[in-house]
Amino acid sequence: MQHEHDMKTSFFEVEKSLSDDILTGLKDKEYEKALDAANKALEKTPNHRGAVMCKALVFISQKELVKFLRIVCSEQLL
Repeated sequence: MQHEHDMKTSFFEVEKSLSDDILTGLKDKEYEKALDAANKALEKTPNHRGAVMCKALVFISQKELVKFLRIVCSEQLL
């Protein structure tokens, strides 16, 4: 049972780390860092709404409206 607890702890630590990277990247306008963390979060949790929102915010900030619309219209938000 201890091993299962360690796995859960490490999962949440990874998720927290990715969330921190997303927020820091957005705040500091380090968009590649934010997108990288968002993509990693989406690999682990395909419907990670925070990661999808991050990608949308990056694309809006970079005036990549076609990419933004793809995110908004994707099944990830349904």
